[in-house]
Amino acid sequence: MDHPDLIAAERTFRHLELGRCPTNVIAARTIAADWATHTAPHGVAQRLGALSIGHLPDDVQDEILTYPEAVSLMALFADGTWLHELLRTTRGYHDIRAAIAERIATVIPEHPGHVTAMVMREIRPAIARYFHTHGAYRRYYDHPGNPAIPVWHHDVELTI
Repeated sequence: MDHPDLIAAERTFRHLELGRCPTNVIAARTIAADWATHTAPHGVAQRLGALSIGHLPDDVQDEILTYPEAVSLMALFADGTWLHELLRTTRGYHDIRAAIAERIATVIPEHPGHVTAMVMREIRPAIARYFHTHGAYRRYYDHPGNPAIPVWHHDVELTI
């Protein structure tokens, strides 16, 4: 593949050694493929026109076409310092989501809201773990009368 976007993405992937965490790779590729399929098919179709991969199966084509976006997300997941800083300075779930949406918009400018929702789903365990160990809930279990908080915060509004 000699498409400039794919070459740049591969260089970034190798330079930052983004393949070390398979979970991040799988999550990023899943998000990028879903984004391309549901929200930005025209942008991906333009990239398809520049490549001669029509003979490959559809799932392989999707992986190739969304590789630059997937690598951008992998780089975002690989550097956890921004998330730790964000969690340290935020006051609620919506603040976290807004900050992540802003960061996602720099990585994938087309329809960042959909990608933000998927990224939020992936990092919810990290958010929950942070608030249980460093954040507002760190002393919650010091009081035996408090009910258990679910580890997975699907339905919990994180208002600090």
